[in-house]
Parts: sequence; structure tokens; C-alpha cells
Amino acid sequence: MSSVAAIEAGTLVSTFLVGACTLQAVAYFSKFPEDRLFVKILAAFLCLVLLGYTIAIAHFHYVFTINSSQGAWDMVYSPVSIDVASIFSTIISAVVQAFLTDRMRRFTKLHHFAKVLWFLIFFNFVRGCFISATSFNHTLADYNHHFRWLAVTGRLLDVVIDIVISATLSWSLFRQRNLAFRRTTRLIDRIIMVTINTGTLASAMAAATTICYLTMPVRFVYVGLYVCTAPVYVNTFFASLNIRTSLRRDVDADHIPSIRFAVSTLPLTVKSPSASSPSESPVMHTVAADREEDYRHNALSMQS
Repeated sequence: MSSVAAIEAGTLVSTFLVGACTLQAVAYFSKFPEDRLFVKILAAFLCLVLLGYTIAIAHFHYVFTINSSQGAWDMVYSPVSIDVASIFSTIISAVVQAFLTDRMRRFTKLHHFAKVLWFLIFFNFVRGCFISATSFNHTLADYNHHFRWLAVTGRLLDVVIDIVISATLSWSLFRQRNLAFRRTTRLIDRIIMVTINTGTLASAMAAATTICYLTMPVRFVYVGLYVCTAPVYVNTFFASLNIRTSLRRDVDADHIPSIRFAVSTLPLTVKSPSASSPSESPVMHTVAADREEDYRHNALSMQS
């Protein structure tokens, strides 16, 4: 695949993913107006940054296509728009990874482990901003010569962070699954699959970009993959929020009317131990229902 074809294909796929992000954003703001103000501000911020990213990528696509006939792209200065897009992409990936890490921390209670991930995310953010800022004054050949190891380090850090977040959250959910009831188990299985799928998609994109950059640094195939990274992260963010709609629908479909109200309205009778077994006790049923309700609540609140 030629450099022009790779970049044009990547730009088209990136634009399609931006459209999917737009639909996800509209669905989120219309279905979850009761969410925390911080989450809504974060969602709006990501939409604005993604808009700027899309404009920068479109400009880079235009400049690269028009001037591709001149050749020797590795010896000329890269368009400013790709450097701006790189800064926007660094911001998006850092924000989404930090948000997912915080969600993992609140559910797993691994506070110190979350701090380590936040440090790695911040380091990767500084690294990305440094490379993007210095690229304004360097040719693409200089970039590949001086900053190759930094670029590879950043991509590998993205892979590690995404996999660690997904694996840790899935492991914690699996532990909860062994203690939950059958209906709650189906809910937890659904959340585990969503967690694995979203984390795998982002990490696979970063890994593919790294492989293409190391094997074909002059063909710019890695650029075509890289321009799709930011929309993938934004889609991951909104997917983790909008999945609550289907999860709550599953909970409502399997919902058992609470026994607590029925027990409170019945007259209190005391039976001898021989009159009924412990499994038939209304109190035992109430405790079991409360435990299952707690598991479902924790599983759903983890997604917000």
C-alpha cells in the first residue's frame, strides 16, 4: 500500500469513527442527564477536542494528497496540522485512560495501583506533548532519527495501560461473579465482555501502529492507523457509559419484585424451628434479595 493510499484510507476510517462518536455522544446526553456534572463536562470536553482533531486531520489529508506528487516526504517539513492533531490525540488518550483508571479504582479499591497507572499516563502525556511540540521545527527524517524511541515507547505504554486496566477490572468482576447469584452472574459476564472488547480494541490499534512504524517507517502506513486512534478512545469512553442502557434493560427483564415490602406488610409470626426450615424463612429470602441487589448495583455503578 502506498503512503497516499494508507493516509487517505486512515482518514476516511477516522471520519467514520468520528461519526460514530457523535451518535454515541447524542445518545449519552439524551439518556443520562442525571449523571455527575464532572462526567458530563468531561464528555463535552472530549467532543470538542475530537472536533479540533478531525479538522486537523482533514487539513493534513488535503495537504498530503495535493503535494504527494512532489515525493520525498521524509525530507520536507511535515504539515503543522499533523502536529496539532498529535497533540489533540495525546490529550484524548490521556483523558480516557485516566477516566477508565478511576473507574477501575472505585470498583476494585486498588488505590495505590491506580496511582501507578496515573503516573504512567501522565508520563505518556508529557512525552506526547514534547514530541508534538518539537516536531514543529524538525523534518520527518529528523523525527524518525531522533524521536523514534520516544514514539515507540509511547505506543507500547498505551498497549500496556489499556491491557492492564481491562485485565484488572475483568479480574475483579470475575471474583464478584463467583459470589453472585445466577441472574447477577449474567450481568457481570456482560460487563466483562464489554470491558475486554473495548480495552482490546484500543490496545490492538496502538500495537498495530507500533508494528507498522517499526517495519515500514517510510511508507506512512502507521500514520493511517495512528489517525484512527483518537476516535477509538472516544468511542471507548462513550461505550463504557452508554452500555448502562442495555445492562439496566437486562436487569429489569430479570427483576424479581422486592420481598422487603411484602414482608413488612405481613403480620409478624414466630414459628418454632421445626415448623419451617431456614431456607423457607422470609428473613432469609430478604437477605438474599438484598445481597443480589447490592451486587447488581455495584456492577451498574461501575459503568458510571
